[in-house]
Amino acid sequence: MYTIARQPFIYADGMLWPLIYGANRDQIKDPRQIYPGQILNIPRDISEKDMEQARTRAKESSIFTSEEEARSKK
Repeated sequence: MYTIARQPFIYADGMLWPLIYGANRDQIKDPRQIYPGQILNIPRDISEKDMEQARTRAKESSIFTSEEEARSKK
């Protein structure tokens, strides 16, 4: 989802992946695993507050970072 979020025609910011995950929790159990043919909802009218909250959640998550990077954030 990080790769999807960072596409210029999506959000151009990989750190906004929690927005996509949150909008698709009904079909995505693990944000690291999406499958060909899945149709994802991409929220578009996002407030600055929502974007900041998503970035904060992404920074606090270790989902898309290595274990070493996650430890260095603590």
